[in-house]
Amino acid sequence: MECHSRTRNKMDFVKRLAAGVLSLILLLFTPLQASAATATVNGLINMGDVYKTANGTTYLSNADRTYSPLIMWYLNGTSKVSYCIDFGHECYSGDTFTSSSTMSSFTTEQQIWLKAAMYHGFKSAYDCPHGKYVNECETCWVQYAATQALVWLITDGTFTDAGIAYAFGQYVAQAVFSGVYYNAIWSYYKALYDNVAATVKIPSFTTNNTSSAPTLTMKWDNYNQRYYLYQSDSNSVISDFTLSGVPSTVTANKGESYLELKSSGAVSKTLVTLKANRTVQTAVWWIANNTNNANQPHLQYGATTENVMVTSYVYLQTEATGKVGILKQDGISAKVVSGAVYGIYEDSGCSKEITSVTTGSSHVYVTLAPGTYYVKEKSAPSGYVKSSAVYTATVSSNGTTNLTVTDDPWTGTVKVVKTSSTSSSTYVAGAVYGLYSNSSCTTLLAKAT
Repeated sequence: MECHSRTRNKMDFVKRLAAGVLSLILLLFTPLQASAATATVNGLINMGDVYKTANGTTYLSNADRTYSPLIMWYLNGTSKVSYCIDFGHECYSGDTFTSSSTMSSFTTEQQIWLKAAMYHGFKSAYDCPHGKYVNECETCWVQYAATQALVWLITDGTFTDAGIAYAFGQYVAQAVFSGVYYNAIWSYYKALYDNVAATVKIPSFTTNNTSSAPTLTMKWDNYNQRYYLYQSDSNSVISDFTLSGVPSTVTANKGESYLELKSSGAVSKTLVTLKANRTVQTAVWWIANNTNNANQPHLQYGATTENVMVTSYVYLQTEATGKVGILKQDGISAKVVSGAVYGIYEDSGCSKEITSVTTGSSHVYVTLAPGTYYVKEKSAPSGYVKSSAVYTATVSSNGTTNLTVTDDPWTGTVKVVKTSSTSSSTYVAGAVYGLYSNSSCTTLLAKAT
């Protein structure tokens, strides 16, 4: 039910958005709205009606309007298609506009998408790329309508959802000329959207803003005793991006569709910025000066391309680890014993060894990921019997588990027999002998009678 609800919400949005643009779709395929330049770009222009004839450009009054599916600007002797960026407003003859290289009402991401749409979308003067005048070329109508539809989608702010984008494109394709050009418009629109989306595509595990940036957690690699992460990129663009803000202990390797991270030390949550250069079209934003109407702004492609920086973000941290400490003692005297080798294992059968340590004069510590491990002696120091005991160590995040392990020293029997000095077969009872640990016989271990 949740999935169906999302689908209905998306389709409701598409219908609402499409309903809002139907009147403008009709406008695009009715009287030509164009402009006559009264100043250079970055200055003012005057809205008017223009008609292209075989003899050149002629300016007409509103009463003599011609019909075309395209909105054009005529500026300093040059005509270019123009795209509406607010389908709720209109322009009228006599309106004046000021050009700008940016549009503050749109986010940086929206502006990059719009410039990418100008780069990949329909661009033409009156003499169209197909050897006709644009107002007479059905191919131009199709490409313009598809590009205009995408511009509306981007300015509405829902352009990153491909499902909505495709549904809206299909709706517009059906609405224009009652679907006569459905296949052509939908095909061009889909290819255009995919090309624009690819231009601004970011690694799949990142986002365009810091507030929603996900967190990548590097896991502790017990076997190599380091932090490690292999992160797939389903968008296959990570190799294009440079990373900044990566902690000094971390090394990063990139492939076409993956990011590999290794760290020798712990990392607290750190913001990493990813950047890539992309080629888009320069753009001119025309903003109406009049306040007596809704002041419909327009977007026009620029004469050159430019590189823009596509930026995304992700947080990086390491998981919390724990430690196991091992101390070896004599099983009889409890004195600390060095030189015993212990293995640390994943399984209680001690067949999957992670690492090994040699005991010293104090606890010897090993860093491990949280979990349960097993410790068993591999070799005993000289003079001690190797233990077969298996110790269990449970490691918690930021915790330390200390183990005290023991070995018993080798033991044996000393037999003392007292005989007569004149006959080795004659035993003498009652003599007391001492067993010492040093040759000077000052440290008595035991007595025998």
